[in-house]
Amino acid sequence: MWSQQNGIFGTRCDSNDIWRQLLFVSNFFPNECMPWMWYLALDTQFYMVAPIALLLLYTVPTIAVALIVIVIISSIIYRATVTILFRFPATFVSALLEHNGLATEEMEKMFRYLYAAPQARIGSFFIGILLGWLLSIKSKQTHSTIQIDIARFASFAMLSFSLFGANYANGFTTFSIFYAATFRIIWAFGLALFVWLCERGHMRMIYSFLAWDKWIFFSRLSYGFYLSHEPVLLYFIWTRRSAIMAFSPFYFITFAMEISVLSLFIASLIAFIIEVS
Repeated sequence: MWSQQNGIFGTRCDSNDIWRQLLFVSNFFPNECMPWMWYLALDTQFYMVAPIALLLLYTVPTIAVALIVIVIISSIIYRATVTILFRFPATFVSALLEHNGLATEEMEKMFRYLYAAPQARIGSFFIGILLGWLLSIKSKQTHSTIQIDIARFASFAMLSFSLFGANYANGFTTFSIFYAATFRIIWAFGLALFVWLCERGHMRMIYSFLAWDKWIFFSRLSYGFYLSHEPVLLYFIWTRRSAIMAFSPFYFITFAMEISVLSLFIASLIAFIIEVS
């Protein structure tokens, strides 16, 4: 299933890849050397911006909030513009489920411009920064039952739109462009509102479940899970005798569960080895 000349995807490395990985800028370049490290690069870039954003929020909050709103809107405009210029589908999954599929070159462009580009994702990050800032400076206030119910419904509606809206974003339509440009931002808003409701005591049962101390064990495995999941995924793909043909969302669910269980096991081994040594 792999090229005898070029080797397995993810292992084609050269000297240029070293400095890109060390400087956490690999997401700006076409990368076939451990390409899953794009997320670590993106996270590092956002964490470098976070102190500046927090400093502005605590010193000049009005200006900082205005700047963050401008960045979020700019991110949406960028995603819409790129989607229109390249005629990208709404999501990777929707493209793979279409009968005509998606060419490898087009998938690489979509990954570079929409998936791994910081300007395409920074809006969601800033929403999280705003939420943390608001929770830290605002004391608990009394809200009416109607206000809380509206907030619950809005959170549920935004999360549902982000999850299931792709089913209706078929082809190159106005809705598909709107969905591609906004679904990450809308998901972040819905999730932020959900977290706010939990933190303010308006969803006590869900909060008690999410705050269960046994989740700490799994949180400590998250980085090992991240490091191991892509090699496991590549092994599953490249050792098959036939190409993967995705005919339904259920296929992705079962495939993801298989990868997740095995990656979690490997992450546990990594954590055990580190703790023992």
